[in-house]
Amino acid sequence: MTVLPLSVPRGAWRVARGALSPAGGDARLVVGGRVARAAARSGALWGCVFGLFVVVQTVAFTAQYDTQAARDQMAATYGTEGGLTAVLGQPDALNTVAGWATWRFVGILGLLGSVWGVLLVTRLLRGEEESGRWELLLTGQTTPRRAAGQAATIAAAVLGIGYALRMAANTDRGLHWLGWLSPLGWVERIRPLNDPNPVAVVPVLALTVGATAAAVWLAGRRDAGTAILPERHAGPPRVALLGGPVRFAVRQTRLGAAGWLFAIAAFAALFGVVADSSTQDVDGSRDIEEAISRLGGHGSPTAVYLGLIFLVVSFLVALIAAGQVSTLRAEEAAGQLDALLVRPVSRARWLAGRLAVSCLLLGCAGVAAGGGAWVGTAGQSDGIGAGDLVTAGVNIVPPGLFLLGLGTLVFGGWPRATRPVVYAYLTWAFLIEFSGGAVRLHHWLLDTSVFFDVSPAPAGPPDWSSAAVLSGLGIAGAVLGGFLFRRRDLRAA
Repeated sequence: MTVLPLSVPRGAWRVARGALSPAGGDARLVVGGRVARAAARSGALWGCVFGLFVVVQTVAFTAQYDTQAARDQMAATYGTEGGLTAVLGQPDALNTVAGWATWRFVGILGLLGSVWGVLLVTRLLRGEEESGRWELLLTGQTTPRRAAGQAATIAAAVLGIGYALRMAANTDRGLHWLGWLSPLGWVERIRPLNDPNPVAVVPVLALTVGATAAAVWLAGRRDAGTAILPERHAGPPRVALLGGPVRFAVRQTRLGAAGWLFAIAAFAALFGVVADSSTQDVDGSRDIEEAISRLGGHGSPTAVYLGLIFLVVSFLVALIAAGQVSTLRAEEAAGQLDALLVRPVSRARWLAGRLAVSCLLLGCAGVAAGGGAWVGTAGQSDGIGAGDLVTAGVNIVPPGLFLLGLGTLVFGGWPRATRPVVYAYLTWAFLIEFSGGAVRLHHWLLDTSVFFDVSPAPAGPPDWSSAAVLSGLGIAGAVLGGFLFRRRDLRAA
């Protein structure tokens, strides 16, 4: 019998220090290369969305405020202490393109970029570790220090605290020093386009390097899948929410849902507290009044201000919907869904249960926003009734329902694109809606944003017909996505 030699391409493998490693790269750099490629793809997508937003806003600004007199008037309107300053940051030289762009872009894009960073890091590091993929790498030449994981809850809490500190610093001149305690405040103080402040870059770099070094050091002191903080490995069984798909969905989402509801209520209450001082930003502002009237809003300055705040909160509610849909895909990619569907649980029943819990969560978020705003505005001179504010909270739920249906449709037909499509559209819709307050955009561009069809209650009556259309489209997308989901195979990551 003739033995044929195994043909191996020349240079495919090389021997280094007694170990085989693939040609073209060091095996110890596999983790870094994989993370870098995934981060580059996501960063390019979000970068294009942010860049397009900057271009559209800047072109529209120069066209609308084409004279120095018009820009001076705009600066006098927006350059006051109050709610808009708390949301966007301290205005400086608003009568120039550079000053306006710094105020308009750095604050909001810095916040959105921070949210993207939290989602990216937790997905690429902690998500990969929970799925068990890092264990395969850690059995080879890659050490635990190269597979560091971070907790999304802690990162989100730090981001929320940082935003609250920056907002407090921008609300009262006597509290400006609080901005130096927040990473978002450091970014705001860099002022890259007008009057650059290199000193503010130092704490940003120091925190980045220090946090990275600490993460690597802590990762090297624990095993994959474990934690530095002590965990309780034994306890009484909790089976109260294991009797069906709906109750199991409540069990899986209860902690995250509680955190979201508390955050939204606190956010609405915080802005409600400063409603009186913020009305000077909108009282007599031609641009803001035009933006609100275009959406069907009118009324007292406090009502107009709260209408703007509820539009911002609608983005948070839609963000919950995006997270719920992304969780569906994450469970399928990690193989958890296989273990459920081998039991006497149909795909339709499982998906319907998850979507029902998600819809309930969105409704509770709207009520929490209205309740928080009422608590914040209680006792103010131009206070609005609790019923009107709760109604305004319910009014911002339909965009979340639409996004939930859109995500379910993508999940059913193209599962691997669920997360990118949902978050990309959410970001685009928010940026387009956010642009309409200061510059005039073409109506077809505004129509691409789901938030454009939301009435700015309590500045005006809710548009229940538009709400019904958005909710109906969401239901249709969910039904079609469920049909597609039943006809395809489960797909891992």
